[in-house]
Parts: sequence; structure tokens; C-alpha cells
Amino acid sequence: MPKDTPSDVIFICIDCEAFEFSQDKVTEIGIAVLDTNDLSASAVASDTESVMAAIRCAHYRPVEYSNLMNKKRVKGCPDCFGFGNSTWIRLADAKTVLQRIFADPTRLHEAADFSKDISSTDRRIILVGHGLTNDEQYLRRIGFSATAVGSIVGHADTQVLAGMGMYALCKLLVAVGISAINLHNGGNDAMYTMQAMVKMTALEAEEPGTVLERARIIKKRPVDVLDLQRRSKVMWGGTATKGSELQARVRKNKAPKPPPTAKTGNGSATVLPSAEAVAAPAISRAAVDVGPKFGSGPSDESKMDHGNKKGKARKPAGSAATEHDNVEPNTLSTFQSAATRVADRWSLQREKRDAKAARKAGILKAEDGTAETGGLTLPEAMLRLSQTDMP
Repeated sequence: MPKDTPSDVIFICIDCEAFEFSQDKVTEIGIAVLDTNDLSASAVASDTESVMAAIRCAHYRPVEYSNLMNKKRVKGCPDCFGFGNSTWIRLADAKTVLQRIFADPTRLHEAADFSKDISSTDRRIILVGHGLTNDEQYLRRIGFSATAVGSIVGHADTQVLAGMGMYALCKLLVAVGISAINLHNGGNDAMYTMQAMVKMTALEAEEPGTVLERARIIKKRPVDVLDLQRRSKVMWGGTATKGSELQARVRKNKAPKPPPTAKTGNGSATVLPSAEAVAAPAISRAAVDVGPKFGSGPSDESKMDHGNKKGKARKPAGSAATEHDNVEPNTLSTFQSAATRVADRWSLQREKRDAKAARKAGILKAEDGTAETGGLTLPEAMLRLSQTDMP
């Protein structure tokens, strides 16, 4: 197949979150899929909205690490996946789930439903990530090696493509004009990285080197926008069952202390009831009616309100991180205003520079300075930016 032909190519973006004090514990796995067969054959390089609308995303959380959340180095928000339901799985099932995803990415949302058979489709895959090497290392820690997947014909690291070195994802998002909410959630980061890939391709098609120049304008790391009220609904996949994550939290508690004793009048000791015994009925009740088994419908969000301690009003069911209407202006505007300032300063710098012809990934500029894509569609331009082994 010619290198610039996107037919039958699927882009799969991965993002893993690990516990900040024990990096071998992978607490979240995010997967975003962009199937070029879902796109219009006439989608031009500037048509980013229709392409981003075709991205599908999944978010998996091992029940064994349900009690772990990053707080010190970054502010984690594992409960706030904004592009669908989060799926609890057992750590032992993670490898199988990933194998099923890469066997047939078009059935992403069935990968954790082991009651359904998934066979390999041999679709050509481009692996996408931001700091892709780190995520591949995390995947190997749960027993999955992306390099062993024969259908992967190339990879696209947005850090490398933008020439940004070790810059954070939030900086790239501001540079390409994407407003992000609740970063450092594996599913959200996977979706935003794929969106950044799309937007970056369009900007580079207009003028190569644009993204790096925009990033250099950003002197300080953008502030992460958190909206912890946007809690995702949950389901259970693989061999995990309803309440597995709550049982894991109980098992992770410290070993109980020896039961307290009280001396009686005759000097003998009486064993008092332990705190665990007193709390057992409450724990048992908490493990009941938490939500549905995989595929049986949404959970009752009111029963998952363990993070809403202040009793704040919760957003209506079905809200997603792509819906910015109800976000407080002083939060979302952080990203939007930063992106606007970057775009304005970039325009001024661009006017001061001498226009020069550039060639990158086969995309040329016309003599009058306007963008000339040479008839490339956006998927074709994305494929050219990727490092592929395709003939």
C-alpha cells in the first residue's frame, strides 16, 4: 500500500496513569481510536471538527488500585472521565482487554465484555501517544507489549512531532487551541492527545513549524482546569463484578490491631468488639447496589457520591467533558484565554518573518503564501506526519 494512502488505517492513542509513589502500579488505562473508514473521503486538512467527532474513547481502572489517587505531584481525577463510562477491570484482565482492542479496534467498547468473541481484523494501526515511550513501558508492566502487535505499522509521538521535547500535554493543547478539562485522567488524556494530533496536522499543513513556534511563546506551564463535579458513570468488565473495587479498598486497609481488652473487677480481661466488626455491616451495605454489570446500563450516580463531601449540586447525567456550557467561566477561560493570546502573538511574529517556502511531510506552500495541501485529506496528512514502516 502506498505510504500516503490512509485506507484501512486506524489510529490508536494510549495513555496510562501510574501511582506517583509506586510507578509499577498502573491505575488507569485510556484508549482513543480514530478509524479512517469513519471519515469522509473528501475531508480536507482544515476540517478538524468532523474528524475529532469520529474519535471514540475508553477508560479502564484496575479494581486492585481503586484506593490509589495521585495528589502530590499532579492532581489526579480518576473519577472524572469525560467521554463515556469508566470501566472497572481486574488487573489480570488488562492484558486480555488490550489484546482484544488491538485485534479489532472498531469494537473498542466490547473489548471488556468477555462474553463476546473478538477476532483479529489485521487492520493497519498507527500508535499515537504523548511521550509514547513512557506509556509503552507502563503497558509492559501489566504484561502487554505494543511492539509485539504485528498490525502496528507506525507510531506518532505528539511530543516528537511538535518538536516539544518533554513539554507537558497541557502546553501542547494550548498551542493548538484545545480547551481541556480534567487532565491526568487516562481516558481524557488519550482523547485530548488524539485531538491534538488532528489539530497539529491541520496547523502543520498550513505552515510547517507552527506548533513549535506557538509552544515557545508559552513561557509558563498552563494551569490545569479541574471540574471534579463531572464524575463519570461506571460499569464493570472482564471478570470484575459489581462492588469489586469496594472490596479491594477494604482488603487494602491496614492489618487490624489486636482486639482491645478491659479489666474486670476480679482482674480478668474482657475482649471488646473490634472497630472492624462494628463497621462490617456498613461496609456490607456499601457494596450493594453500586451500579450495573458491564453492558447493563448506567449506574445510579447518587450512589457513587463518595467524593461530593460538600453536598454541591451534581451535573445532570450524560454531561461530558466536551460540554463547556456549565463550567464556571473562571476555569474554562484559563485555557481559552491562553490559547487566544498564543494565537495573537503568533500572528504578530508571523507577520514580521519573511515568508519562505517549506517542505514537510510532502505539504507545500503556494507562491502567494496560502496553504497548499496538494489534495491531501486530513487522514493522509496525519499518516505522513507519522513515522511508518508502510511500503
